[in-house]
Amino acid sequence: MKANLILALLLRYSVALGFWVLLAGTATADLVAGCIVAGLATAVSVRLMRPRPGQRDLLAAVQLVLSFLWQSLVSGFDISWRVLHPKLPLHPGLVRYPTQLPPGTLRSSFAALTGAIPGALPVGAEADGSLIYHCLDTTAPLLEQLQRDEERIRRAAGLVAAQSTLTQKR
Repeated sequence: MKANLILALLLRYSVALGFWVLLAGTATADLVAGCIVAGLATAVSVRLMRPRPGQRDLLAAVQLVLSFLWQSLVSGFDISWRVLHPKLPLHPGLVRYPTQLPPGTLRSSFAALTGAIPGALPVGAEADGSLIYHCLDTTAPLLEQLQRDEERIRRAAGLVAAQSTLTQKR
C-alpha cells in the first residue's frame, strides 16, 4: 500500500513538473520554482483526490493518450472533409451509450476524451449513468469505438485486467 502511494506521488509530481518545464523552460530559476510549484500541486492533488488502492496500468494510460491524440487528428480531418464536401450523406441524431464507469472523475474524463471521436460529441447524461452523444452519422460504428475507449480508460485506471472479453474478441 505504501509503495502505491509513493508511486502515485512520484507520478503526480513528475506530471506537474513536466508541465512546468513545457511552459517555463529549463533555466535554473525556472526549475527551482517548478520544483516548488510541482510539490505544492502534488500536495493539493493528493488532498483533493486521494490515490485509490489498486494497480494502475501505465502502458494502458500511454495507449489511451496515443488513442486520444490519433482520434483528435482524425476528427480534424473528418470535419475538414465534411466542410469541403457538403454533399456527404449525414444521418445526424442522438446515441445513448450505457457506460459501466463509476460516476465522478473517471466518467467525466471518459466523456471528455470521447469528444475527440470524429463526428460525435457527448451532450449529456441520463439518470442511469448512460451518456448521450450527438452524432453526425448515426450509421457509423460509434458504440464499438466507445466500448474500446471505455476499456482503455478502465485499464489505465486499474479497474480491469489487461485482457478483457472485448480485447479477446478482436
